[in-house]
Amino acid sequence: MQINLQPGSVQSIQRPRENRTSSSFGKQMFRLGKAVVFVLAVAAVLIVKTHLRQRIDDTDEKIRAEKREITRTRHAIDCCNIRIAQLTDWTHISKQIAFFDLKLRPQQGQVRMITLRNGASNDIRFASWLKSNRTFPGMTATR
Repeated sequence: MQINLQPGSVQSIQRPRENRTSSSFGKQMFRLGKAVVFVLAVAAVLIVKTHLRQRIDDTDEKIRAEKREITRTRHAIDCCNIRIAQLTDWTHISKQIAFFDLKLRPQQGQVRMITLRNGASNDIRFASWLKSNRTFPGMTATR
């Protein structure tokens, strides 16, 4: 058996012309449909990316605003602490006593003896210590 491999020796089976054109039109529509789906998918990805970027920017702005508020609050706390330190300083208290001319004298129930133990053997009498120093630790004496 011999096989004839010469060009044109094999007759191709051709379909009728209508079927070939309708098949070609169907393929074109399928390709067009794939292109449309691809373009819609890309557009959806870009829209979602833009939306998420906007939400991230809004969140960043809220974070910056909260950080500014935290900074302001910390500053206010620092100012309050400084004011407390000023008002509880012995120099301020003594000036206020002199300004209002307060006659502070110890009364029967106003002064109490407190024994502070520093270690096992040292006893410090608070009232006698207060009479001699007239200031608390960390305060300056104004006489």
